[in-house]
Amino acid sequence: MGRAGELDRLGVWQPELAELARILGADRMPRDLDEAAALLIDRWPRGAAVRSERRPPGRITVAARGVAHRYRGDDRDAVSGATLELHEAEISAIVGANGAGKSTLGLLLAGVLRPSRGTVDVSGDVAYVFQYPERGFLATTVRDEVRYAATIGRRIARDPDALLERFGLARLAEANPHSLSHGEKRRLSVASALVTSPTVLILDEPTFGQDLRNTRELVTILREERDRGTTVVLITHDLSLVAELADRAVAMADGAIGFVGSPAELFQRPDLGRFGLALPPAASAFARARERDRTIPPLTGLDAARAALAAREVIRT
Repeated sequence: MGRAGELDRLGVWQPELAELARILGADRMPRDLDEAAALLIDRWPRGAAVRSERRPPGRITVAARGVAHRYRGDDRDAVSGATLELHEAEISAIVGANGAGKSTLGLLLAGVLRPSRGTVDVSGDVAYVFQYPERGFLATTVRDEVRYAATIGRRIARDPDALLERFGLARLAEANPHSLSHGEKRRLSVASALVTSPTVLILDEPTFGQDLRNTRELVTILREERDRGTTVVLITHDLSLVAELADRAVAMADGAIGFVGSPAELFQRPDLGRFGLALPPAASAFARARERDRTIPPLTGLDAARAALAAREVIRT
């Protein structure tokens, strides 16, 4: 625990329970969820809870009605009967197990795939960041890749060089996109998507392969996009990311949408396993502590815990 600050500066991921212990001022990491729950019961200041700051949804930017899609040669729909509305200034996360239909739904919402049945109506333009970024690269340099994306989108709303700087790619501006590391490729694909300031931004597994520092920077950028009015959609397995970032969660199983609501509401469902999901460690610790002490708030992530403690001026740095 003593080197946590150094690891943080180096961008090294630490276990969630270690970070929870650190912000509570503990000198060692809990060995399991029971110890983490006991630590919360012992150290959580009563009355330290976060008020909901969720704003009412903006106008509808994407509306899917009874959408289905079946890939050629398959004997069943990859997505079936999906009805969903996306709003401006909102971050939605599509979650579920492998094969649940998450990426297919994202491609349908983006207009990359045509529905076999149903309709998708979009107000504005959509940018899509693929799970495998190199599949979308068309230029021979990093700088030209961002500029080419602007050409495809028929406008440059943001300075490509400023975006490269923001995503830590300026030093690689003349490099071939295919020579980048996986994390750098992913950041380049996000920068390329943002150059036109799209109405809707859909990202498939955006934090995969990113270190802690770059993940935090991406979270900050996506929050800024939401505040600009952008509709942001995350397709992810990372429920810790959902807890920290999403306003709304969309859970899928077997090609169908089975839940739409807040991350907190999703995490409280007893049938979470139906979607191939499990609570992230911090949310599990709060849930277990709350079973023993109802004064512990049902927080879902570390950012919410930090905010609650900071409001009480008891957070440890």
